[in-house]
Amino acid sequence: MVNILKHIKHKLSRKEKIIAYIFLLLFISILFLNYLNKYVNPVIISVSEAKVKSLSVLAVNNAISNVVTNPSLYNDLVKVEEDSSGNIVLIQANAIAINNLNKELMKATQQQLEDMGGAGIKIPLGSFSGLPVLNGIGPKVTIRLFPVGNVQCTFESQFQSAGINQTNHKILVNMETKVSIVLPVATKQVSTVTQMLICESIIVGNVPETYLNANSLDEALNLVPDA
Repeated sequence: MVNILKHIKHKLSRKEKIIAYIFLLLFISILFLNYLNKYVNPVIISVSEAKVKSLSVLAVNNAISNVVTNPSLYNDLVKVEEDSSGNIVLIQANAIAINNLNKELMKATQQQLEDMGGAGIKIPLGSFSGLPVLNGIGPKVTIRLFPVGNVQCTFESQFQSAGINQTNHKILVNMETKVSIVLPVATKQVSTVTQMLICESIIVGNVPETYLNANSLDEALNLVPDA
């Protein structure tokens, strides 16, 4: 058999040998890429997704900590009016203050994500083998991250009973982030929604059902209760 292969190799011209080597390299490359796609990428994706989600939450937390520094923020965002009997007659949102806060939170979070993307995430080299036994072993390889589009920011309003004739009004922010993970043979996009409390206040008086049944900030505020 060996003699036959040697004979065939001897018979092939230089051009035919080059073509044969090219086809061999292509075949090996296809096998390697298929191995990466089938065994390696799922492991890296799983590890990377967990790290990206953790870092995204941290980015949002840092952004909110940097932006929301006013202890009287609730009074800046919301105005509560009562009648002479102590009944709530109006809960009014300061649209300008809310829009400004929205822009600042999105900008700060976007910057945090870009800083995170510049640093990337580090995955142990053993994870690239696709073998569970080697996962987390070896020197670390940096995986590049890219923020995708703009951060989405929405506000949510919650009313909770806080005792007799008292209601706890909370304003929360939902930050949606998207980050792309650049893998050897694919790109994976990871979306994360982080909810954080930004301010709250105890409202003394009867809060109408109009407010209690509303969830979004637009529904809960700027409404005059039915008489």
